[in-house]
Amino acid sequence: MPTPLPSSRLAWYALGRFWTVGEEVFDAGYFAHLELLAEADLFVPNKPVGPGSAHFTFYSESFTLSRVQTGPLSISLDSVGLFSLFYQRQPQADFTEPNSFAQGQCIARFRRPFKVVAEKLGTLELSTFSAELVESRPFEHCGQTYDLKDILPFGVTQWGVGTGSTLENEATFTGSAIAVGRPELPPLPR
Repeated sequence: MPTPLPSSRLAWYALGRFWTVGEEVFDAGYFAHLELLAEADLFVPNKPVGPGSAHFTFYSESFTLSRVQTGPLSISLDSVGLFSLFYQRQPQADFTEPNSFAQGQCIARFRRPFKVVAEKLGTLELSTFSAELVESRPFEHCGQTYDLKDILPFGVTQWGVGTGSTLENEATFTGSAIAVGRPELPPLPR
């Protein structure tokens, strides 16, 4: 049985996009690194590395976004929300079809328990959020069974950088997440 990643150990690298539909925003993408797997196992062999060959994808539920201007810094506050990770045995994700990232077997759901803060600096946007693992299902890949509850039982903290695209309602991003740990607290002195 796998052991949880140590606190602050790299858990994943994600690449994705945000889409704005009316007043709501959602994001989707794929994983370029998952700590539980060898790099070769993340993508279909002999295909270009990208969303169409990625076995592991993510898709968020829609959330709302509010902006606050503080001097030259623009800050956005994303509402609390959920996102899911998917295992695609036959990868077919495509950024022109955002729902294609929510195909296959849902292997985990994470919840952002508080608002996400993102700061816009020129054309770049920096963000940080933590997410708790709220649901997990075992899955088999390359002859091995995995379950994210064994590896990321307390969730992740992710830092991201994004940039706007030429489309008004779409922006790209990359995120690096580390495992959240829950160390045992020493007993209080008497």
